[in-house]
Amino acid sequence: LKLSEGGAAIGSHSLTLSSPTAEGGGVHVSPAHHSAILGKKVGSFQDFVHADYTMDDLSPSKLSVDEVHKIAILDIRILNADRNSANLLCRRKPEDPDNFELIPIDHGYCLRAVCDVCWFDWCWLDWPQLKKPLSRRSRDYILGLDIEADVRMLRERLHLKGEAIDYFRASS
Repeated sequence: LKLSEGGAAIGSHSLTLSSPTAEGGGVHVSPAHHSAILGKKVGSFQDFVHADYTMDDLSPSKLSVDEVHKIAILDIRILNADRNSANLLCRRKPEDPDNFELIPIDHGYCLRAVCDVCWFDWCWLDWPQLKKPLSRRSRDYILGLDIEADVRMLRERLHLKGEAIDYFRASS
């Protein structure tokens, strides 16, 4: 996973997420909530990413278990407090046009110094895929996380500290 706005890149783990960021790939995280630390935010660079739909327009039944777990792992890890169906883009998988990949966007309510994530903040929470066990790939990803290396990167690149770091550690 990568968290890239503000220069943060968390790991080069094997669970890849696509997102329209300046670094091309990774997850765009807005440090707007850290404006006192980083100063005034003028804007961000983002790549255009082709998508066929948003999750507003698509049934979760078109998604694989791994695809849904991938987003759930990300959102839990960064305590995303705004994962609604409009900020999950969907793109047909070229090798299997009946299935879709999810592209997460809009991460302005992540990595915050406030822990106020509620059940309704995650649109995927009641999708049937979450009742399925994690794949070996997802389990290996989670077990292979180097949380302290990611914390160092968040401190160095986004200048996160205090509760934001504590919450990241706890959610990872």
